[in-house]
Amino acid sequence: MGFISCRQSSIAKPETVEIENSNSGNNIQYDKDIYTQNEYRDADGKRIIIQNAYPRGGRKYTDPKGNACAYAVFWTRIINETDNSLELNIDFPLKSYEISNFPGKYFNVLVSPDTMSPENTKEIDLTALESFIDANYDQSSSVKRTIHPNESSGFYVAMLILTEEATGMTRTELKLKGQDLIYTISRYSVTKPSTLIDEIEIHCGRVNLENLVRKN
Repeated sequence: MGFISCRQSSIAKPETVEIENSNSGNNIQYDKDIYTQNEYRDADGKRIIIQNAYPRGGRKYTDPKGNACAYAVFWTRIINETDNSLELNIDFPLKSYEISNFPGKYFNVLVSPDTMSPENTKEIDLTALESFIDANYDQSSSVKRTIHPNESSGFYVAMLILTEEATGMTRTELKLKGQDLIYTISRYSVTKPSTLIDEIEIHCGRVNLENLVRKN
């Protein structure tokens, strides 16, 4: 992860490209920097699609207690092509996870309640996001969302790293296991990008739809 100087106004703007959705006939905007896309089908063969992006934005940060930190931002989009509303309940616990190659250093994970629509994936207002981190850096965080048929919604996750040092390249991914939501955080070596340093799975919630089968 790269970070830019603390407290300067910044907006991250990824490139995007439109790809036609073959099921609905609608054009959904897909970002070129999507890290993974996982598809799950119901009994009628209709899809729930979960897209996870590479890090977007991030910088050094000073928490309200004056501690020097850093953070990175990730987003996940969920597209519902089924005939049923998807009830999404995400809860990240108040917990610090140790950084294995920096003993005694930790990171926290926060999910922002702000709605991410296809229109605002192009820009992330890091100043506004820092206001959310200021208010919630020492609290658990949660999102509850209803995604109706043929609609999509998304959310931002901030990984607050309780050190200013570069600790590795981080990738995140939301997956379904049955009705359970699993958020995986993987960290790779900066000098050897193919070398996995550690991987943490966070059981962070559930969905209401049953019998979804992964297709990729």
